Amino acid sequence: MPPIKSVFLGLAVAGSMCLYLVGLIESLRSERKVTFRRNTASFDRSFNRNVVGERPQELASLVDQAAQRHGLEPELIYAVIRVESNFNPRAVSYRNAQGLMQLIPSTARRYGVRNTFDPAQNIAGGSWYLADLKARYNGDEELALAAYNSGEGNVDRLLLTSSPRSRNFVGIRHRLPYETRSYVPRIMRYRREYSRVNF
Repeated sequence: MPPIKSVFLGLAVAGSMCLYLVGLIESLRSERKVTFRRNTASFDRSFNRNVVGERPQELASLVDQAAQRHGLEPELIYAVIRVESNFNPRAVSYRNAQGLMQLIPSTARRYGVRNTFDPAQNIAGGSWYLADLKARYNGDEELALAAYNSGEGNVDRLLLTSSPRSRNFVGIRHRLPYETRSYVPRIMRYRREYSRVNF
């Protein structure tokens, strides 16, 4: 076969393959839109099962008491518990943080928690600690959450070495540990989601 015919044949095959792929992509795209609409429509029905689960209702009175006592929103406490332990009262991290709100032993002692695996004590102590952090950072919840995750000493040091305009979570985020950079937005996202649910 002459070289010019080979080139044209190759182009024809490539063109038909492109048309086939474009059609396939369009087909998948329209199928995905239908699936997205179906999933969006069922989101409200599945929200409790997929995100909230059963445990928050069991903990509702403990969370409400702690929220009222320490001036926090219950949704914030639920979000911290969700991210820290996924509602497992027996959770232990590699840093030896324990229980629902993942208190390290020194923090637990500071806030009078004798049994970190007891949900009532853990929620009371963790909420008290979170409220103290919020007060420490003049009501800035994002800084309080960053300190809850990475330690107030770490956040204090970053704030001291920042310009006045950068003394907030956005200003220090790039200097925080990687875990904390994603931790704070995750908490805030769950908090928004929990605010839509009646416990």
